[in-house]
Amino acid sequence: MNCVVLQNADGAHLGFMLCNPDLGQPSGDCLYYCARSGRVVCTTAAGLLFERRELGESSWRVSSREAMSVVVQTPGLSAELFI
Repeated sequence: MNCVVLQNADGAHLGFMLCNPDLGQPSGDCLYYCARSGRVVCTTAAGLLFERRELGESSWRVSSREAMSVVVQTPGLSAELFI
């Protein structure tokens, strides 16, 4: 799987995380494609994704495969993103 659909807690579409290599690997790099329509654009979650997207490529690592969990680190940001 190279693409992860990103949604907020209410299920509204935020965008996609595009991964290289695929998530079958233990780690890699990723970029974000963010939705720019509807009420979602004005939410905190969307703002955090826009910020990460503007900073460029991030790195990811799988933290669990049982219930797939991925930790994303973006250069320039101290907080990790858990997906």
